[in-house]
Amino acid sequence: MSGTLRLTGSTSGYIEIQAPAEANGATHVIPNTGFAAGKILQVKSTTKDDVVSTTSTTFAAIPGLTVDITPTAATSKIFVSYTLRSGNQGTLARFKLWRGSTQIYMGASVSAKTQEASAYYGQAGSEGYYGMNDLAGQYLDDPGTTSELTYSFTWATSHANYYNYLNRSYNDGATYYNARGASTITVMEIGA
Repeated sequence: MSGTLRLTGSTSGYIEIQAPAEANGATHVIPNTGFAAGKILQVKSTTKDDVVSTTSTTFAAIPGLTVDITPTAATSKIFVSYTLRSGNQGTLARFKLWRGSTQIYMGASVSAKTQEASAYYGQAGSEGYYGMNDLAGQYLDDPGTTSELTYSFTWATSHANYYNYLNRSYNDGATYYNARGASTITVMEIGA
């Protein structure tokens, strides 16, 4: 036995779903689990295109480069993807990734080393002097909650009073080889 389910629009039109044949008049049951496994349930993204700078060796938040997401299930994972565009000279640009107040996506703990998501050293004539370094990463987070989550970055330099810029080169002259860019952070809820 088979049947047809017709869904009629409020003003016009309809769609039909043809049920498969079942022997002896049995009822066909559509499973209600497993549809979301491995599927992207929602996507949130923030792009920052203005320029900010730091000369501090103390990590501080990058203003405007945060993104919020509220998982629909505690079993969901959050896929984090980012690109940071940065220029500097004579200093180590250092970036940490956070979920709320918890640092995530970092290297192993080693004595006298800082745990960071991305870093690079700029010098005269380097990519970060006339252009920008593209620092990109991806991380699959497992927060285990349905509470709202905030993902963000902090940054610092390795030498006090040496400029590190976001979205511009160190040498920001009015020439064709000096550029401006944008940085972004995107989060996706992945169904478990």
